[in-house]
Amino acid sequence: MGRNKSQRRSSKFFDSDDDTLSTSSTGGLSDRSLMQETEDVESEELPLEGYLDSMFEKRGSTRESGLKGLINALTNNLQLDFAEKSYETLLDQFVKSMKRGFPEVALAAHALGLLAVTVGAGEKAHKVLEDSISHFTRVSQLGSDATNHIMVLQALAIITFVGGNDVEETEKSMDLLWNRVHRTSKPEPALMESAISAWTFLLTTLPVLHINVQFSEKYLPVLSSLLDMDSRAVRISAGEAIGFILETVNSRDLNGHDHLDSNCLDQENNNSVGSLSTLDKLQLRVIEQMKALSREAGGKGSSKKDLHNQRNSFRDFIAFIEGSEEPGATVKLQNGFILNISTWTQIIQMNFLRNFLGGGFQKHMQENSLLHEVFNFIPMQEKQQALSAKEKRMFKSPNSVVSKARTQQLNKRRAAKQECNNSE
Repeated sequence: MGRNKSQRRSSKFFDSDDDTLSTSSTGGLSDRSLMQETEDVESEELPLEGYLDSMFEKRGSTRESGLKGLINALTNNLQLDFAEKSYETLLDQFVKSMKRGFPEVALAAHALGLLAVTVGAGEKAHKVLEDSISHFTRVSQLGSDATNHIMVLQALAIITFVGGNDVEETEKSMDLLWNRVHRTSKPEPALMESAISAWTFLLTTLPVLHINVQFSEKYLPVLSSLLDMDSRAVRISAGEAIGFILETVNSRDLNGHDHLDSNCLDQENNNSVGSLSTLDKLQLRVIEQMKALSREAGGKGSSKKDLHNQRNSFRDFIAFIEGSEEPGATVKLQNGFILNISTWTQIIQMNFLRNFLGGGFQKHMQENSLLHEVFNFIPMQEKQQALSAKEKRMFKSPNSVVSKARTQQLNKRRAAKQECNNSE
């Protein structure tokens, strides 16, 4: 059974005095726009509440339909008012769906990720992580196709990125993702690529001191082996992770860090030469692998597009590691706005968030304060909506009602002023 009618009425989507409503210098146009916006808001409330009602039904297909509707709504628009007012209900129902099987689990995970992105960093997003992390652990053991598991992995990374409060929480999620990288003898390339990308996405949030010699020696050998896989997507994802680790370690050297945190000082004193030598060997090996991939010749039946993408990617990785080229990217946004990115961390984060949000990335980039903070982006005020030809005749033409009224008012003022002058 769904929620009763009184519950449905109590949940509003937008306030009628939303400060994003368009205005005009004329009272008539302002009233017309306000009425139109109010009608639009009211028309959007019904499907959102209907989707949420579907989450209370017993039939799995009905719940899945509701999840798909909410996912679409949270992706394509910043539904902040709805998410905050219905936060507890949404979280509770999404978590309940995480206890079920596929494909509902994958949809619920996706919805949880979007909920965290919508409410932004803070207590609400942290509670999303707290309430769902145990279910992500369970789901990782379930059998299903790669598409379902890919969405689960992406959602886990997003929720941790937004809601994680400390390194321990981040590392717990990273461990779950890493287990997907090398725990199976016959990995699915698409699933492995997704797991590596999600792991690297969270890697960008770790403090520099955590990416030390021990960290590098633990993960670089596995990542190096992935460079030899047949899947070019897996190679590129592994190369991206390797590039970030090596650049971070090398930057620590340049800044006078010792590679090791305080807990490892004794080990460094006892065996610093051997430890650093091992890391040096690892670096030389993976850099040679990456250089070979940057100039790999195409074989019979290979995709030229994929080969070209691999070559360019590894050239960028090598240039980044060796410091011969500063990372940077430019993203064109709506209304002529441009997002300039100047760090490797932001490039990795932007690519992952854009992939997760899909067609909604542009909308969230314009309106979502979380993304503004991540990318140091300050959106300009949207351009004033252009008037249609009919509206121009109504409000701008000399023969329009507005122009005539303005002319009459000016004539009255002139007449009154003239009478005053004559009386003097």
